[in-house]
Amino acid sequence: MFGIMRSALFAFGGFLYKVVVVKGLVFAVILAFSSVALTKIIEELNKGAFGQVNSALGQIGSGALWVGGLLRLDVGLPLIFAASCTAFAIRRLPIVG
Repeated sequence: MFGIMRSALFAFGGFLYKVVVVKGLVFAVILAFSSVALTKIIEELNKGAFGQVNSALGQIGSGALWVGGLLRLDVGLPLIFAASCTAFAIRRLPIVG
């Protein structure tokens, strides 16, 4: 009886280790890499391309900005982007999914 319980505990512990620890570490590495990479990309874009984007965004009319504020695009667009990145990580990367 003790052997059966011990075997079941080790099986559950191995499953829990695979699911929680390994995937947690994989996601932590992906998060660390993406945060460092995005920081570097944003720094490079600030040097050149964002100046043109800022001037283009400065020409948007007040009516369009009002609609964007009404639809809360400042909150919604980052959420959509994060959800798309998460869906990619879960579906496309065999290690994570």
